[in-house]
Amino acid sequence: MINIAICDDEQVYRDEIESLIFECNADFCAVDKFCCGKDLFESGKIYDLVFLDIELPDNLGVDIAKNLKAINKDIIIFFITNYTQYISEAFKSMPFQYLVKPIDSKLFKEEFNRALKLYFSLNESLHITWNKQEIVLKIKEIVYIEHYSRKIKIKTISGNIQYASGNMAYFEDKLSPYYFVRIHNGFLLNL
Repeated sequence: MINIAICDDEQVYRDEIESLIFECNADFCAVDKFCCGKDLFESGKIYDLVFLDIELPDNLGVDIAKNLKAINKDIIIFFITNYTQYISEAFKSMPFQYLVKPIDSKLFKEEFNRALKLYFSLNESLHITWNKQEIVLKIKEIVYIEHYSRKIKIKTISGNIQYASGNMAYFEDKLSPYYFVRIHNGFLLNL
């Protein structure tokens, strides 16, 4: 389930964005709507994707976006606004997209689908087997894979080391689309 928040002080836009999301056959999404940043944060929920108005009654969307990024660095943020003067400031928080009201439904659907592709690529998993146990690792958390003493050693960002059965050719084939490069006969590095 992808958790999506819509934060806009205008009910009409909250409803329109929700409708556009479900027109994209996004039944695998849970959508929450908020009229201000305070309510969004008080929900206590961690969101994967947020549609955020730039100018809200209690805060600027840019400031809310920075706080959301501190909670979830991989959050995908869309700024939705009537105001183009905030574009420069908005991009400092590294949003995925900046859409101007009134919302162009065709552009919205294209960009939403592009955001979903990014979300899925960030959350791809690698299933490995070791000692007849299946282990699931997020691909983005793998630092390197090394062929070590007749086994595959996988080091993650957190410093954990997992071992796996298999050979380097299998892992190279599986992970090359995710920018893993074989820098040595026994070493695969996540760029």
